[in-house]
Amino acid sequence: MIEAIGKLFGDQPWADRLGQAARQRLDSHESEARENDTYVERLLLTSFSDKINLLIGAPNFAWDRQQAKSELYRIKKLRDALAHVKNYASSREAARDVCGLTGLMQDWIDRLGKPASA
Repeated sequence: MIEAIGKLFGDQPWADRLGQAARQRLDSHESEARENDTYVERLLLTSFSDKINLLIGAPNFAWDRQQAKSELYRIKKLRDALAHVKNYASSREAARDVCGLTGLMQDWIDRLGKPASA
């Protein structure tokens, strides 16, 4: 996502597209990282939701924004479940959903890694 955001925004300042609360979180994380000498690429300090919003709000985003938002938030839900060690596949149906979402994640990795066709 970070690489795709960089490509989509080019030289345009992506941080200006963040909402006020997201920008404040970013500034806080950046300040803390600099104080602790753990600063990394600024975009890495944004949340997954912020990255989704940046992607779909990018001026050169070539895919359907509503579909992208829906699909990427479904992926985020799975990511959250995995990251927070929730019971993400407690039934056969839930396990099938996880398998489908992993395919959807790969689709987005492929899409974002290639230039969009007009």
